[in-house]
Amino acid sequence: MIELNIKAVNMLNYAISFEEYRKVSRCKTAKVIWDKLQVTHEGTIQVKQTRIDMLYREYKMFSMKEGKSIDDMFKRFSIIINGLDAIGITHSEPIFVRKVLRSLTKEWKTKAIVIAESGNISQMTYDELRGKLFAFEVTHLKNDTKKGVALK
Repeated sequence: MIELNIKAVNMLNYAISFEEYRKVSRCKTAKVIWDKLQVTHEGTIQVKQTRIDMLYREYKMFSMKEGKSIDDMFKRFSIIINGLDAIGITHSEPIFVRKVLRSLTKEWKTKAIVIAESGNISQMTYDELRGKLFAFEVTHLKNDTKKGVALK
């Protein structure tokens, strides 16, 4: 049993970087090494709960930032929902669609209302919404800003 534990410790020591090795070099068993690395990378239960709370708060408070593109907004939102998925908090596609529509800035209000009133919002996927908003941005909003610059 002791020989098996020494082999496991050696395998773990070879599998980690030198930086990680420094953190666990004094540990005597594979279990102690594993536990120390887990706390180092994931944190204690309190740290995990704080991260979950912060991520959920980011989701609740999410809104599009002024002057940012739809693509930028979706990148930020995807990071948040992927994080929530990783910790087991999942929502349905219609929930995400409604959340994104409520998060849009004032310049998007009319488009958000048109999409919401279309009647098929409960069947719309997150990716379909992204496509619609991206197409609208490219065809209507980007052209408006170029015309404004040309007139100046």
